[in-house]
Amino acid sequence: MAGWPVRGVQVLCGGVLLAALVVGALSLGSVSALAGAAPTATDGAVVPADDSLGTGAKWQPQAQSNETEPTLVTGFDRVETRIELLENSSASVTVTYRYLRSDNASAAEWENIRSNVSASPRSYLAGERARWNDTVAAGQNATGREMDVSDFAIRTEEGMTPQAYGDVIVTFRWASFAQVEPKWIGAGDALSRFALEDRATLRIQWPDGYVLQDASPDPDDTDRRTVVGWHGEETDFLEDEPWIEVIHEGAPPETAGAGPDSSRSILPFVIVGLTIALLGVAVAWWFRRSDADRGTDPAVDPPVAPADEPSVAPPPDLMSNEERVLSLLRSNGGRMKQQTVVAELDWTEAKTSQVVGDLRDGGAVEVFRLGRENVLAVPDHEPGSAVDAETDAGEPAADDGEDAE
Repeated sequence: MAGWPVRGVQVLCGGVLLAALVVGALSLGSVSALAGAAPTATDGAVVPADDSLGTGAKWQPQAQSNETEPTLVTGFDRVETRIELLENSSASVTVTYRYLRSDNASAAEWENIRSNVSASPRSYLAGERARWNDTVAAGQNATGREMDVSDFAIRTEEGMTPQAYGDVIVTFRWASFAQVEPKWIGAGDALSRFALEDRATLRIQWPDGYVLQDASPDPDDTDRRTVVGWHGEETDFLEDEPWIEVIHEGAPPETAGAGPDSSRSILPFVIVGLTIALLGVAVAWWFRRSDADRGTDPAVDPPVAPADEPSVAPPPDLMSNEERVLSLLRSNGGRMKQQTVVAELDWTEAKTSQVVGDLRDGGAVEVFRLGRENVLAVPDHEPGSAVDAETDAGEPAADDGEDAE
C-alpha cells in the first residue's frame, strides 16, 4: 500500500469524531443512570455502591509494634479455618490449631504451648496477623474490593472427646470478604492465594435463612443447610476456587443474586464497539478498493519467523522459582502433577501454589484437574509425559511415592 488516499483519511477522521461524540453523550447518560440505581440492601444486607470499591487498591498491613516480636503457632496436629459469612459482606474467621494429647510427651508439649500463649498473647496475635497478610493482600488485588482485617483475639481450650486435645483458637473479622446482593451471597474469590495443605480443613458457613445454590469444587463434606468443607488431603483448589453461592430461602433461583440492572451501564460500550467495528470495515473496504484500482494485491503472505534456537537451561541456583518450575515441566514432557513438582523441588505446598498461581496468571502454564489432583501443563507442550499417558489410558498411572487408588 503506497499511501493512504485522502478520502480514506477523511473517512477515518470522521469515524473517530463520531465515536467520540457517542462515547461522550452515552457516558453522561450512564453516569446519571448509575447514580440513581445504586444497589440497596434488603433483609439487613448492606451492599456498597460500585464506586466505593477500591479497584487496584493495595492492602496495607498494619505495622507491628517494635516491642512485639511476632510468634507463629507451630507444632499442631491439625488446623481448621472456619469462615462465617455475614449479610453485610464481612466474615468472621476462626482458626483452630489442634494439639492431640495422646501421651505424656504430647501432653507436655501442649502445656508448653498453652502457657506460652497465655503469657504472650500479643506476640502470637502479631504472628497470626503476619501469617494472613499475604492472603488478604492477594484477595484485595484479585477482587478490587477494599478489605480490612480487625478484632484479632486468641484463646486456648481443652477437651476430651473423642480424645484428649488442646486448641489454640484465633478469631478476627475480615471486611468486604464476600459479594452481597439482595437475597444472594457469593464468597471465595477473596481466597485466591489460600493454600489448603495436608492436615488442614477449610469450612465456609452462611447465615441462617440461606441455602446452598452452588459450590466449587465439590465439598468433601457438607450440610447443605449450614456449611461446606474441604480437606487438604483430598482436594486441591484450582483457579477461581473455592467458590460458593447461597440464596435466601424462598428467593427464585433465576432472580437470586441478579443484583441491579447493569444493562444501561454497558450499553455505551456496546454501541461504541459496534461503531468502531463498522468504521474498521468501511476503512478496510476503501483501502481494498484503492489497491484494486491501482492493480495491486493487498493479500501478502506474512513473513515466516525463524525457528528459535535451542537454549541450554542455566543452573538451578541461577534460576527464579518460576523458571525452575517451567524448566522442570519442559524436562518432563510439558505436563506434571502439582504434587510431583512439590516433591521434585522439595518445596512446601503453599510455596508451590503461590509460584504456580503467578505462572498461571501470566499465561505461562495451564492448570486443570485430573481426579482430585492438579495437573500443570505448558500451553505448547508436546504429548508424551506420564500424565499424558495417564489421561490417554483412562486410568491413573503409578507415580513414585503415590499409591494407586
